[in-house]
Amino acid sequence: MTWRQKHAEIIAEVEATRPLGAGSVIAPHEMPQLRSVCAALLEQFLGEERSPDERLSTPEKTWALFLTALLAADKETLTLCFDPSGSQFRDIVLEMRPEQQIRFANDFKKLHIPPSTADKFQEAVILRSDGRRGTVLFVKSREGWRIAQL
Repeated sequence: MTWRQKHAEIIAEVEATRPLGAGSVIAPHEMPQLRSVCAALLEQFLGEERSPDERLSTPEKTWALFLTALLAADKETLTLCFDPSGSQFRDIVLEMRPEQQIRFANDFKKLHIPPSTADKFQEAVILRSDGRRGTVLFVKSREGWRIAQL
């Protein structure tokens, strides 16, 4: 059963009261962000249980997925890599042109995750191609590890 089929009743209620008016259309580039926000709201308010995404099972796997999605200019997968709290960072990345996303991905050379005792967040150090260092903060949700700050 698809997500849309499973939540058809709620979707019908929301679509009937859309403030955008009948016949309004959501632009294709807005869909990944909208799906991410909707999933986060469903998780929080309906307590929907779902299996964690294996691709997000560790901060390292999330980082690898993020880089792969950047190189492929895959906005839907990029959106998945970000925690809803990281919307400012997600929006910057999603607004990049594909060639900018590829350059951005190629600028990251190494990810170092120091030992941590925290079970819900993990900070990591990223080494860039020019030798500069940065940080990325991962947070753990029911879906897996996602990027909160970059």
